[in-house]
Amino acid sequence: AIDDPSTAPSASLSSPAPSWAPDTGSEASVSGLRAWLYRRQLFIDPGLVRLDTALRTLLAVTLAGVGGALVGHTIGSQLPSAMAFAGLMALFSMPTTYGWGGGLRRAAGLIPLVPALLGIACAVVLPRGMVIPAIALGLAAALAVWIGRFGGPWVLYGQLFFVGFYFSLLLDVTAREIGGATAAAAVGIVCAWGVTLLPPPSLKRQLVGGLTQLRERVELVVSLALDALTYDDEQIREKRLSQELTAVKNTIAAIAGMLPWEADDSYSAIPRLRSEVFAVQVAVEAVIRELPSDTDRTITVLQRSMLSGELAAISAALRSSVPVPELRQTDTVPADWPVSARVAHEAILELASAARVLHVDAIAEAISAVSAAASATGPEPVVLSPRRPSDAQAAQANTRRAVQAALSSGLAVYFGSFFSTAHQYWAAMPAHQTIMGWTGLTMRKSLERIFATIIGATLGFQLALAVEHDPIRTYVFIAVAVFMMAFSRAVASSWSALWQSMLIALSYDLLGKLNIESVDSRILETAIGVVLAALISLLVLPLRPRRQLMRGISGCVDAISSLTSVALQGLTSASDDLAAIESRLTEAEQRLNRALDEFTARADTTTFTAGAQGRHGIQSQRMPIAALAAGARALTTDARAVALDATTSGPTAAAQADLLELSEATDVNFQATLAVLAAQSPERILDVQSLPAALRLSGDTRGEVLLHINQNLLSLISSVQPGQTEATGLSRTDSRSLKDQLLARLPHGIHGSPGPAPREVGAEDDPGPSDASSDNPGD
Repeated sequence: AIDDPSTAPSASLSSPAPSWAPDTGSEASVSGLRAWLYRRQLFIDPGLVRLDTALRTLLAVTLAGVGGALVGHTIGSQLPSAMAFAGLMALFSMPTTYGWGGGLRRAAGLIPLVPALLGIACAVVLPRGMVIPAIALGLAAALAVWIGRFGGPWVLYGQLFFVGFYFSLLLDVTAREIGGATAAAAVGIVCAWGVTLLPPPSLKRQLVGGLTQLRERVELVVSLALDALTYDDEQIREKRLSQELTAVKNTIAAIAGMLPWEADDSYSAIPRLRSEVFAVQVAVEAVIRELPSDTDRTITVLQRSMLSGELAAISAALRSSVPVPELRQTDTVPADWPVSARVAHEAILELASAARVLHVDAIAEAISAVSAAASATGPEPVVLSPRRPSDAQAAQANTRRAVQAALSSGLAVYFGSFFSTAHQYWAAMPAHQTIMGWTGLTMRKSLERIFATIIGATLGFQLALAVEHDPIRTYVFIAVAVFMMAFSRAVASSWSALWQSMLIALSYDLLGKLNIESVDSRILETAIGVVLAALISLLVLPLRPRRQLMRGISGCVDAISSLTSVALQGLTSASDDLAAIESRLTEAEQRLNRALDEFTARADTTTFTAGAQGRHGIQSQRMPIAALAAGARALTTDARAVALDATTSGPTAAAQADLLELSEATDVNFQATLAVLAAQSPERILDVQSLPAALRLSGDTRGEVLLHINQNLLSLISSVQPGQTEATGLSRTDSRSLKDQLLARLPHGIHGSPGPAPREVGAEDDPGPSDASSDNPGD
């Protein structure tokens, strides 16, 4: 009688786990400010990679400041100005300022001296006034952007030319002072070059730290899921689990950023580790999504207790050196379990399988394989930076951005001059920085960067006044801003813009150009420069990088959908025309390869932009695409083997019917994904894991591949448009509940009472008008 939901006790009551489940022990509670910081994306730094980057950048700027002071003392120039000039040159000659890794080695690292000194010389010979400097700054900004089309270090060279030109113009460097400015710039660049010679943290150290932190975060999610399943606590289910899932996504995005993306390594250890780590994220999402609610009366206390025992076993294994148990081989679920319990059980089994990569021995094995693969490819490139554009379209985009940079910097100086009789050209720098950061962002993120730049400059000016222009205290604030800018750049573009704007404003004070009367003018010039740059980027030769990126992802998803459909047709059809099957598979594969090549070319342009390693950055969007392509190729390999190899058996008749049902549901989710990528609200998104066909195919390799494809689609939707699955609802658009729909498809009376008559899949799935509301990505 206990299995009858009508007589079972309340499902929210605590019940003991089975005797075979290990004791979970007491959860290491983290609360208060520490817990809040532990979950913030800004402070999630697996392997301490961003901390190392920030410390290196800070070391270079500090050494440059000290060296600049010595230069100023030697030649008799103002010490604060020399310190600020040398520090800025060091900052903008560090590859980490642009999100790269590594650095130019040996004497090649001194090449940046040439563009910096050239910029200083051009500023010295330029006539002063209002119009000519505005035109010159516009041309310098255009050249700095345009020269980046040659890839890698040329981006750095262009920026150093502009920085040298701009600050020399700002300081009004004369021919007699060019020696001091040149010496300060040289000190800054040499200090930055020297820091890049320090050995970077090894890939092994990064991955050990990253995977270890991921294991801790997954264990916390499993423990919270166990509490939510056992106790009636809506806060855990609605708030804590969502927060910890976000932290897991941030950690995995950071780990993905440690691994290089290679075009021809589909079967090497690097993409294999990336896919295994992403599988952990997908499995965690599935467990949270399928976790039975406290109001689910179809699940008995005994069934809930067995699910809790499985979660407890995973949690205990993650906290210890014991491998995560392979529950799929040791546990079976009675066929009369309700659908929600069976779906939750399958999700837990997937998590147990995926989490095995987080065991200490598995981590060591994976890192050893990745290190061997990295060594086999030869030495690391001199600079891990954007490659040279490979097609005319990319070169055209570079030219457009150069035109935008010229107009924004020139017009900002011209209009800013009306508010500054001294013609101090301040507005050009925020305008230039806005244009350089306007890549691959949604409209909301772009607006955040605009406000962050204005707020950062305002705070910098006010801090300079608060410390009464004291150079020592000002340089301390500059050091903090440098550290936070470098630390936040990879995951939070808005915070990075705020700190960068603040440090430039503080440097402006050190250069001796700020007084209490000019603060309001400088803040107004900042707003003018930022707003002008934003308007020009939107109206003059707009690039729309976000739209182009989404178009590239859509092309990949459409090609993957086509290949998946063709492969499933080969597996489920009775056709004996092997040549036709092979022809369709080859054509679909070639289409996918072309789409992936185009997407990779677009993605490479945003891999090093600010925020690229955040949970909504390009790294988190490349992982689902790679996983989807791997799933489609696995089905293709299977279809070829069945068609061409007599020793490979195809699916049974019953399995073919189930695969066809899953194929139809998968196509619905492919269409939903394409709608989201086109900035539209999908009509419906199916929870394929809940379908009877998916439950019947549990343990079947082909069924598992299809299930993973659907889970990857849901993850991609969440990455591109956060909250879209919740807004649309997973198959909950019928007038009845999802459980009633699913129970209607099962045999009568599995719970001791007759159920509704079975119906065909999709017979009553008309979603009606969608009430989902979301902020579609901007351009």
